[in-house]
Amino acid sequence: PKAKICRRCILCYCFSEHIWHLGGRISDAGDAMQAPNKVRGDLLRQLDVCRKKEDLHGALLAFERLRKSYAADKEQKRQRIPLKRYVQVLSLCTKGGNLKQMWQLCAEIKSVYGDEKYFAATSDVLIKVHAAQNIASALRLHREMKQRGQRLKRRSYGPIIVACCQAQDRENAFSLYDEAKARGIDFTGAEYSELIHLCVALKLDKDMEALLNDISSVFTVLPAKLLGALKEWFRSKMKSLTGGLECDLKGSLGAGVAVLPSHRLPNELLDEYLEQILAAQMSNQRSRRKEKAVVRAVRKFLNRLARDGGAEIWIDGANVGHFEMGGSFSYQQVDSVFSHFVRAGYRTRLVLHHSRVHGLPSNSAEEKIVRKWTTGGSLYITPNGVNDDAFWMYGAIWSSKTQRRVYIVSNDLGRDHHYRFNHDPRFFNFMQAHVIRFRVKDVDAKRWKKMSEDHAPSFTPTVHKPMPYRPTSPSTEGGKHKIHADTRVATPNRYFAQKVRTTSYQSTHKTQFRSIIAPIPRAQTYAPGRYMAAAKTNPIPLESQPVPYFKLRHFIAPNVFPLEYHYPFRYKIAPQRLLSGEWAFPYLAKEFSGEQKDLFKSEDGDVPPIPATVAGRVRWVVVKRGR
Repeated sequence: PKAKICRRCILCYCFSEHIWHLGGRISDAGDAMQAPNKVRGDLLRQLDVCRKKEDLHGALLAFERLRKSYAADKEQKRQRIPLKRYVQVLSLCTKGGNLKQMWQLCAEIKSVYGDEKYFAATSDVLIKVHAAQNIASALRLHREMKQRGQRLKRRSYGPIIVACCQAQDRENAFSLYDEAKARGIDFTGAEYSELIHLCVALKLDKDMEALLNDISSVFTVLPAKLLGALKEWFRSKMKSLTGGLECDLKGSLGAGVAVLPSHRLPNELLDEYLEQILAAQMSNQRSRRKEKAVVRAVRKFLNRLARDGGAEIWIDGANVGHFEMGGSFSYQQVDSVFSHFVRAGYRTRLVLHHSRVHGLPSNSAEEKIVRKWTTGGSLYITPNGVNDDAFWMYGAIWSSKTQRRVYIVSNDLGRDHHYRFNHDPRFFNFMQAHVIRFRVKDVDAKRWKKMSEDHAPSFTPTVHKPMPYRPTSPSTEGGKHKIHADTRVATPNRYFAQKVRTTSYQSTHKTQFRSIIAPIPRAQTYAPGRYMAAAKTNPIPLESQPVPYFKLRHFIAPNVFPLEYHYPFRYKIAPQRLLSGEWAFPYLAKEFSGEQKDLFKSEDGDVPPIPATVAGRVRWVVVKRGR
């Protein structure tokens, strides 16, 4: 209606069709009519899209408009284009081979930000350019980076190592590789492939042996390029290769072929993990008082663990109780899993948070189950301020030092624990070799549907009539006192608990509680803790209670689904030396459509895949002596 084209529509069209050059035809008057910050925000987002798609032409157009936007803003002349935006465009120019534009950007960065920031921002990008043209200049630039104290990364070493390998410069290639390894830098398959090709060309047996040991500690499954380089090496040594092998859960690669050794970590490393788990629990406390309470609780746990002597099965009670319960918690399901492993002859322990143990109504089914665990000495209770995962993980690691076989029963993905251990692959392999996954047994669709309808907890809120409310009462006369009330859990519940709190401006009046326990059909919830303690009389008249508000707390579901247990494979998926002295290398099977990062991920993402699924995604190449 206003006879002009929508600027945003043109940009959207350009984005969808990957024709960013049309965006350059939009008049600068459109940018001038908008606020400068909004225009810059749009251009910066456009730059991010171009960087992800490696669209050099679109990035240069967006960067030119960004430069004009900063130049036209007369009110803020001191503002400059952020340095990281220069680096983004510079990297795209390097990848696209536009060296002329790259050197122009380098000169602009140097004039705007000075020599020091210019060198720190562009050195990693320039190393790749110099390595492709002149190795000597790349080495000089690398030495200058070390002299300036700049932080060196993989991209500071990788291009030079690749160039030295292609030039068959063994001395510089392996000296840079050893230096990077001392700094804790891991390389990708591209760098290792070039190093192996160099070893093949120059027949470097000792260097190749060191590379094999490093590859076994860095990679889980080998990329295709690296696997091809390894095959080339072993064939040059007159070794025969058997590929396409599938490994079962016991580690057998086939009758008469090979058996993968069991994975076991040294006690020194286990002690290091135990210290890190305890340190993490202490660092989470926000006050000295809480820290002291946690120290007492952890010391009590350690003393009991030492007296108990560890266990073979550690059950993550919270994970098992919530499995397939739609947010509810089933004590019966936890007890079913516990009883299964006890009948199987395992020394079994389970871990639960204290809020799920204390405050249960007496003589209830749940209270009887907890009493059975407690009297049998099988239950470890975690206090407030301590992650219950830390208890079963600590117990399993500690027990693995003394027990022949130790398992953890959980479907926990363990993301936070891997992050705490800095994604240590050794800890990841330990978890994969000791965690038992569980699933609901396959039943036919009709039976499963009926089971779900009969046993699945209902979450339709049940509204209870509030107690009559009277604005004044003897305890509030004169306006000296205030009455507050809240109730915990007003949902379809087995145990409905109400907490009434009276607060006074005078210190002589203390908080008092009144608990109501009302059974409701098909009840699935309860409120644990002190609110479920023995009923106490409340001096405030019943008619004076305020209208309660409802807050969700916990659910109890008496459901028990039939479960099946999947024991882990005891070997580690990684390049490794066999007992015969030869090597076995894993790679992704053609049937698996995912990438290496998806190897241990489930299709639905809710729970990790069972061990048999992970093992089926991998194929092995075994090296044998002679052809």
